[in-house]
Amino acid sequence: MTAPHPRDKGVVVLGEARSARPRFTGPVIDLELKDADLRDVVSHLATVLSRNVVFDPAVKGSVTMSLRQVPADQALELALGSNGYVAVSEGTVLWVTSREKAIAAR
Repeated sequence: MTAPHPRDKGVVVLGEARSARPRFTGPVIDLELKDADLRDVVSHLATVLSRNVVFDPAVKGSVTMSLRQVPADQALELALGSNGYVAVSEGTVLWVTSREKAIAAR
């Protein structure tokens, strides 16, 4: 059995389209990382996106990626998704947590 998608509970996951507007709209960046700390990467991308970030205490991991000319919000979604996390957008704050916790919180 699969867990319900976050949007089924009103959770807005960064990068998910809510209308006809483009899915990713952040500034276009290049990113070359090898075994980078996930929290450091997310904090950097949040700064690029002019967002604040709050981490669930359980969030940990590393990221290896080579991206060219990719919107920063897409890079964020890729970094989090590769570690099993999502970013829930609440105003100017991104709450980084597991998909399950994001659903349960709504």
